[in-house]
Amino acid sequence: MAKPVKLRKPRKRKARYVDPVVEEERAKRVAVVQAKRQKVIDRIRLSLENRRKDKILIQNARLNKEERERQKAIRDGQKIGSEKIMLQIRNDLSQIIETGIRCVYTSVILPEKIKYDGRSILSIKGVKYRLQRNLHIIGWGKEAVTMSSAFERIVGKQLRKGWVVVPRKSIFMMWSFPEAFPPLNSRISYVEAGTDGHADEKSVLATRRIVNYCKRLKKRDLLIVMLSQGIDDLLCLPRDTITLRDKLRVLNRLRAAKATPEEINTVRNKLSAIRGGDLARIAYPARVVTLITSDVSAEPMSELSGGPCMYDPKGEKALAILAKYGLLSRVSLSVRELVEETIPWAMAADKQLDANKKYKFVHEYVIACNADAMECMAVESYKLGMFPVKLNSTCFGDIREFAREYVKMASLMILAVEGKIDKLEMFQEMRDSPVCPLTDEKVQEIFPAKDHWGLGLCLLLGGRPTVNLCDEPGLGGPNQELALYFSLYWYLRTQQYPILREYTVWFLGGSSYGKDGNTPAAGAYGYKSLSTDVYPELEKAKSAFNAAHAKWWKLNEERRFRSKIADAYREMQELKSIRNKYVDILPERVLTENNTNLLFSSINDEDELLELKTGKSGIFTSYELSAFNVPAMEFVTGIERRFALIWNARFINRYRQRRVRSFNIAVALRSSRPACPMGSVPIPFNKASGMNLASSTTPSQRVIPRNMGKDLGWHKVGGSILANKQAITERIAGADSKNNALDSSPIVEIKMVTKFKAGKRLILTAPIALEEIFRNGNVTFRRQLGKESPIAVLSPTLHFLHFTFRHSYPSAVDATCSR
Repeated sequence: MAKPVKLRKPRKRKARYVDPVVEEERAKRVAVVQAKRQKVIDRIRLSLENRRKDKILIQNARLNKEERERQKAIRDGQKIGSEKIMLQIRNDLSQIIETGIRCVYTSVILPEKIKYDGRSILSIKGVKYRLQRNLHIIGWGKEAVTMSSAFERIVGKQLRKGWVVVPRKSIFMMWSFPEAFPPLNSRISYVEAGTDGHADEKSVLATRRIVNYCKRLKKRDLLIVMLSQGIDDLLCLPRDTITLRDKLRVLNRLRAAKATPEEINTVRNKLSAIRGGDLARIAYPARVVTLITSDVSAEPMSELSGGPCMYDPKGEKALAILAKYGLLSRVSLSVRELVEETIPWAMAADKQLDANKKYKFVHEYVIACNADAMECMAVESYKLGMFPVKLNSTCFGDIREFAREYVKMASLMILAVEGKIDKLEMFQEMRDSPVCPLTDEKVQEIFPAKDHWGLGLCLLLGGRPTVNLCDEPGLGGPNQELALYFSLYWYLRTQQYPILREYTVWFLGGSSYGKDGNTPAAGAYGYKSLSTDVYPELEKAKSAFNAAHAKWWKLNEERRFRSKIADAYREMQELKSIRNKYVDILPERVLTENNTNLLFSSINDEDELLELKTGKSGIFTSYELSAFNVPAMEFVTGIERRFALIWNARFINRYRQRRVRSFNIAVALRSSRPACPMGSVPIPFNKASGMNLASSTTPSQRVIPRNMGKDLGWHKVGGSILANKQAITERIAGADSKNNALDSSPIVEIKMVTKFKAGKRLILTAPIALEEIFRNGNVTFRRQLGKESPIAVLSPTLHFLHFTFRHSYPSAVDATCSR
């Protein structure tokens, strides 16, 4: 028999003695920990809320932009006469800049200049480096986003680690640009830093982390440093003895004292622990390769982005600059002791200097600059029928000097062509230019004969203008100021030389960032009447206001008809606001207040503001038939523009993931004759024989896109055109071409449907004689030989283009251009 289990009585626990002092201290510690935790949670919530707001702002801005583009397209379709001419000029100039920007995308140009054999050899501009999973990447700036992602796609698993510091909101913007988005398994860490263009503590922390990482590199490692312009707020690491606040205070006082940018950079390098060659000293003994995107190709390497990999002795220059502006007594003691150091701290890397004071283990390469962009823009301007003239890509000077020199160059070339001045005098003036100096050989090379101008002359220049800001600047940018100054000076030049009025001269200034200064616009157009048209409108507004004021005063004195007095007062106030609006946008006023954006946004429905389309999702062609949403061919009276449509059926197979043996392609050929340029005589349209579409056999007009490899010549389509009631249609719009040939603007639209086999490449290219299509519906594409169409332009046009390259993903280059 089992024994009964004896239950134990629960022990009585003794009351635990709690020391109230200890408990109070513990409660305080818990409260501190909870407060820290809540602070972190609040900071994360605030960050997420700010990101959500930024996302909403970007989405709204995108929707607003799409709406503005839609409204602009409607307005452009309603324009007639001279407005249509101005629209054509704007489109041509913006197309030139867009082409220049696209050709210097880092995602495009990097694979061309950097090659990897897939095993162990990396070639950068012909120089070979051996890779053994020893590659590291660091970089600063917007451009570093596309550069690093493109570089990682090239080298793949050879990359061990990367650190890139980018401006705020850049990471979110990656989602909008496919070529900027890194691989999903990327080994590069992106850090957002900087606040409104100024360095902050996050910039310092991110740069310090990169410095600590570079200190661990060995001799076998290869460090890739990616730099660009405008990264002073990101590449920031003060010396250990000073704080970020001390450094920023000194730099702000130098700006207030009107110190030059070179002087400010000298002091900044002295106070920095990473600029002026310090990064190379830290990374030694690793090999260092610097990849640079610069807006001025001739700028010294030591001045590009602070020269973190270029030797700088950091001597007594900073001390002399502070003494020059009387700031030695106004800086902190730690800063004064630092600038008074005349002998820099010697490191092992300083023994690796060559005779030119350059580190032997550092190689520098300029990947892209405005000179590269100008080459592509010259080709594009030639395609548009203009004669390109590349003057200079390294112009420096004040914004007013820029405008004066541009006006002088354009006028001198016209006066020399017209025989008003001697060519020797023109050469002397252009050679001694303080802003754009040219050599004798260059001057002789760039001057074309008038019969080679074609539809116009396109002058290409680039550089970096400087703007003097007032105490409280408004909205504006250097390109908008340059366009307005050019308009003013060109108007004065035409008053001095009346023969210049026979030429249509335009100017366009733009920024590759897509933002000129502190405005959302990329730049602005300029022409003779831009600045002068404001004054007649102001006089009309003043006269209307004075009349309304007199009417209101008269009714007020009679003291009757209160309703009429109120109406007169309301009308007077409305006219007063209109008058004040014109007063606010006077050219001399907006230039003094650095508020040029107010003028450009108040006239012509903002048509004179440049907004870059490059970099938006619309330029990435989809592999569907909707890719043919542009005219297949476009013909302008007197000159041929040929747009080759290229289609590869293999793309459709890959896109749809199924085999397609044959399909129909509908192509619309739209030929329109726009309004003729000012002073020109249009060629009548012959309805019976069609337009003169004789082919030009010049090599420049037989251009196949770069990605197709070589010029494939003329192709014959694998099937003939199928004729039916809807296959060929003719629509003539405008006046009767027989009765009023000179005033009519006929539009001929021809639709063709052709069968095409998969795997073949279809190239639809001009010329196709319209009379053949009218004659029968069974027509095959064939090569046409003939003479060039005559150009009936009596008054030449001058296209003037200034381009400043600041490449940034994916709409990045400072650009300036004109016609």
